[in-house]
This record gives sequence, structure tokens and C-alpha cells, in this order.
Amino acid sequence: MNQIEIKKKQAGMISYMLGLVILLLIGNVLEENGVAYTVIAVECFWAPFALTGGCLADALGRLVRVRSSKGQYKNAKKLRRNAFVVEFFLGIIGSVVMFLAAEFVGKTVFGVQYSVPMIRILAPVVFIRTMSSLLLGYFQGEGTELPTVIAFLMRPFCILGFSLLFVNLFKVYGQKVSNL
Repeated sequence: MNQIEIKKKQAGMISYMLGLVILLLIGNVLEENGVAYTVIAVECFWAPFALTGGCLADALGRLVRVRSSKGQYKNAKKLRRNAFVVEFFLGIIGSVVMFLAAEFVGKTVFGVQYSVPMIRILAPVVFIRTMSSLLLGYFQGEGTELPTVIAFLMRPFCILGFSLLFVNLFKVYGQKVSNL
């Protein structure tokens, strides 16, 4: 591993630590039941994403880098195009499966019926996350690790901003529903 890859791994670890801090912050707003519903939805998100694009960025980056270093530029271009097409459809299929299986997973597997809407809200994120992994793989294949590091560091702050926005919006709605 070269120094750039080590820095990328360190940025990834910082990103995951920030994710834990964000979960604690949002947990204070959502309280105990809301955190349980969120954790179930996030666990349901990671399963399809692991199948559709889990290690895609690193694998695609290494394959493109090897092809480019050998001078096989047409082969690298075909690899990028084919990866895009395959991952595009896998991301859509993963999102659709997660959306359709939300009720079964939420009610039957976990036994928490109130997690079903959150699982359905997170379903499109499988597609978005798969496409972002594909783009990161493109950058890594060109030998540019900087966009990957920036993505690792920006992701938790975007999650924090959107989470606080939607948590406050849905908390008011949830309190109205529970008062009924």
C-alpha cells in the first residue's frame, strides 16, 4: 500500500467514527424507539448495498489502473462502460427489492412494523450509494485518490445535515400521530 492509500484508509476510519457520533446525536433527538427503527432500516440498507456495490470502488479502481498501466486504454474504457451498465441495473434492482421486501423484513423478520416506512425511505439510497461507489472507482482507477478522501470526509457531514432536517420534520409528524 502506498502513502495515498494509507491516507484514504485513515480518512475512511475518521468517517466511520464521525458516523458513530452522528448516530449518538440523532439518538438523542429520536429517543429510544426512533433509534431502534432507524437501526433496523440501516441494517436493511447494508445488505443490498453489500451485494450491489460493497467493494466496487476498490475493485474497479485496481482493474482500471492495471489496464491503463499496461496501455490497454480501450479495454479500460470497456471495463468502465460495462461496470456502469451492470451497477446501474444492480443498484435499481437492489432498491426495488428493498422497497418491496420492506414490509416482510420489518414485520416478519424484525417484528417491528413501524420500521417499514423507514426501510422504504432508504430504498433509493442503495442505488445512489452504488453509483457513488462506481464514481469513486473511476477516480481511483485514474490514480486520483483525493476525490475518495473528500467523499469519505463529506459523507458524514451530509448525513448529519439531512438527518437533523428530516428527524425534526418527521418527529413533529410522529408526535401528532401518536397523540391521535
